[in-house]
Order: sequence, then C-alpha cells, then structure tokens
Amino acid sequence: DIALSVHLSMPEGHPGDAFLEQLGRELHDRFAIEHATIQIEIGCEPCKMSSHE
Repeated sequence: DIALSVHLSMPEGHPGDAFLEQLGRELHDRFAIEHATIQIEIGCEPCKMSSHE
C-alpha cells in the first residue's frame, strides 16, 4: 500500500473535517494513496524542516 505523511501549514486556522475527508478521497483517487496522515499546523510559524528533507 502507498502511504503519505504530511504537515499542512494553515495560517487561517483548521480547515475542518470535511476538507480533510475530501483531501483523503482526492489523494486516493488521483495518486492511489491508501493511507494519509495529515497534520494541520496553525499559525504563521515557518516549517522547521528544510524543503528537501
């Protein structure tokens, strides 16, 4: 199975459960991702990981 773990930076706040459900469906349908772990980061703090990690 294909899996994905991701942090999304959402300065405007949590987008809600409906957004996460739709995102999960789209990841499955477009990329065959069977399991997605999506963590929402709220606020404007920059990501502590570099873009190539």
